[in-house]
Amino acid sequence: MKHAMITICLLAVLLLCSCDLQDQGHTESTDPVLRETISGQTSKTPSETTNGGTETASEGEKETSQEPEAQEPILWTFADPSDEKTQIRATGEEQALRLYLPSSASLKSVPLYCSEGTVELTGDNGVQLRLASGESADLTRFPGNGQTEARCAFRIGAHSGALTVFRSENLDAMFLVSDDPVNCGRSWVEASRKHTAKAKGAMTLLSPAGETVYSGALTQIKGRGNSTWTAPKRPYQIKLEKKTDLIAGNSANASKTWLLLANYMDASMMRNDLIFDVSRALGLEDTPEYAHADLWYDGEYRGSYLMTEKVEIGSGRIEIEDLEKAVENANPAYDFDAPTVKRDTTPWGTEMQYAEEIADPEDLSGGYLLEMEKKSRARKEVSWFQTRNGDYLFVNSPEVASRDALLYIAGLYQDFEDAVVNGGYHPETGMHYSEYVDLESLVRCYLAMEVSGNSECFMNSTFFYKDAGDGKLRCGPMWDYDLSLSVLSTELRAGKSRLGSALLALPDFSARVEALYRETLYPLLGSYLSENGRIESLRKQLAASARMNYTLWAYRSYTGEAQAGDGFDENVAFVADYLSQRREFLLTAFRELVDGAEKEKP
Repeated sequence: MKHAMITICLLAVLLLCSCDLQDQGHTESTDPVLRETISGQTSKTPSETTNGGTETASEGEKETSQEPEAQEPILWTFADPSDEKTQIRATGEEQALRLYLPSSASLKSVPLYCSEGTVELTGDNGVQLRLASGESADLTRFPGNGQTEARCAFRIGAHSGALTVFRSENLDAMFLVSDDPVNCGRSWVEASRKHTAKAKGAMTLLSPAGETVYSGALTQIKGRGNSTWTAPKRPYQIKLEKKTDLIAGNSANASKTWLLLANYMDASMMRNDLIFDVSRALGLEDTPEYAHADLWYDGEYRGSYLMTEKVEIGSGRIEIEDLEKAVENANPAYDFDAPTVKRDTTPWGTEMQYAEEIADPEDLSGGYLLEMEKKSRARKEVSWFQTRNGDYLFVNSPEVASRDALLYIAGLYQDFEDAVVNGGYHPETGMHYSEYVDLESLVRCYLAMEVSGNSECFMNSTFFYKDAGDGKLRCGPMWDYDLSLSVLSTELRAGKSRLGSALLALPDFSARVEALYRETLYPLLGSYLSENGRIESLRKQLAASARMNYTLWAYRSYTGEAQAGDGFDENVAFVADYLSQRREFLLTAFRELVDGAEKEKP
């Protein structure tokens, strides 16, 4: 009995080690805002009182129910037979199995493993193969296109049915493997509405040529996002055991934290790409790097994903002073997972919230990362404030900000806003708004937002940051554009926000916007739309992966349905048509703004 009890205790310790239930990171709020009818779910928030009182934050989370774990497979293969992490299971109904292969595979030689020792394959063209488990099959002999699809019937012991094999092209392949797939696998992670379930595991990333980009442990696999987390195809955040650049192989951009965006609401799978490309072409150097990848999670294919850098302060990301680390060093005994917060009033009469009982480092001038969000989301964060103009921003970093830290960065932003809404000059100091913010970053971010046509610009998922010793805010990085390039509209979308409309009313701002658009962005967008331009290049790159993805997921957009129906090419054509019309509209609209300002001069 004594030995049995010891064994049980050891098993319990191992389970707790592999399934991290404690929220040790920041709550994400940077995902696209889908229709509010999609979800009534909320993200983690510190508890507080609304009359200046204090209370310790608590999880208070009730998880959703878990779906049953997958049954043992009857047919599987490996992307790399020397790496068990790259197992790929045939999925679907038993009478209709689908096997999804990465770009590095070849249909001419696919090793097949089965539960009964032998698999029989029969094509309707008369070809028959009988293979022992582990033998390779030439699937090009069966009906299909010889490159990315093969179809046949299968028999494995008492199991039989149809088998369709798909193969991707041009993309990396990522394989996530849970340390404990039974108790802490994908369904366990996805049951956590507020992303507090954090699994541990391993990951292999293969290039299209089959070269290993990364193979090692993961200290975290968790969900991310707000409304996107309620969609059937889920986005994730992973943390590597060691810093690596998964995209370009550039050690300067190495990081542990990476995001996997599902792009569930983007039937073209390229909206984020295009706006990130525009941002980088405009010289916004902090634009996240990205790459498309096919994803397998615990052996099951999950679709085509966008692998991106996380918007965060750090080497290879936003390279400014990390005030959050300084705060943590100044408070070694503080419980950053359960901060004590206080709701209070700003000097300009709006609401704010900050952390109490926390010591400040000597230098509070930076670095800060602010995120503009809708009220309901911003107020769920630890540290946030409302501007005089009615916008809400929270402090993404340092997440746990003291009263003095919050007042410092909120005061700088408020001075910037006051100058903008008062004709470009602060009503008390007389300083020009460009003395509070880097004007070029503001103009370039505005232009990228406006090209996107995203009506949530300067309202949600809009970032500003400030370095230590620098007196100015900077706008960026760009983020959250899978709902962009969607609504054919003859209006300035970002200009409909409170901040955007006030900026466009400033003659110097609108003149700079018009000149940069006409000289740089208008010809760039023209090149994107050319016969062999960026859009066509992306379409070709993503076509095979999209075909696989849409056998698993439905075509969707921000409206709940794909604009161009159930077809990848049709939805890419929709994006191209939108961008073509938007390109011409903006050329005229910006010119009219400048002409109008000229006429109003005395």
